[in-house]
Amino acid sequence: MVNALSYEEFNTTENIELIDHRLWVQADSLHAPPSFPELSHLYQNGKSMKSTFTGSDAYVTKLKLSNKEESTTWFVNINAVYLDIGTAYWQSDNGDITTLEDFGQITGSAPKLAHSQVFSLPLKDKESGTLWVYVQAKVFTTPLRIRLYSQDEFYFKQFTANSLNSISFTVMITLALIAFL
Repeated sequence: MVNALSYEEFNTTENIELIDHRLWVQADSLHAPPSFPELSHLYQNGKSMKSTFTGSDAYVTKLKLSNKEESTTWFVNINAVYLDIGTAYWQSDNGDITTLEDFGQITGSAPKLAHSQVFSLPLKDKESGTLWVYVQAKVFTTPLRIRLYSQDEFYFKQFTANSLNSISFTVMITLALIAFL
């Protein structure tokens, strides 16, 4: 049995960062986002990894989370620039399974944050459960890291990061046009 289970309690005033070390399990690559039973099977049959810095592959993790505060939406940020497939499920302690947004480039419907992947995690008052995440890419340029942001922190980060990227791109294009003329 794989032991990549992490347990975190959090409230609305703190952000959490989970580093790569033994967090992920190597899984089989798929052609479409997995259903929850498929994801559970991939995790059970996966190979424990010290790091995801292996170039390309598919990985699964499950995180035991407990919301100590009122109902709120958290944002889960994975530092992967490009994902072929990214999908997540929330399994509450009472057994209910909730499908969260697909956040890969091919099927993604999640909030946009430059140079990383994000999906929302709505939690009820004092809710606990397990977050299941599947990621697959042709190239992982850095080890995978997960950050959980409160709603306010995420919107600030999203505005800042996306604005800086847009401004930088505009400056580069302007300088290229000036050099061309």
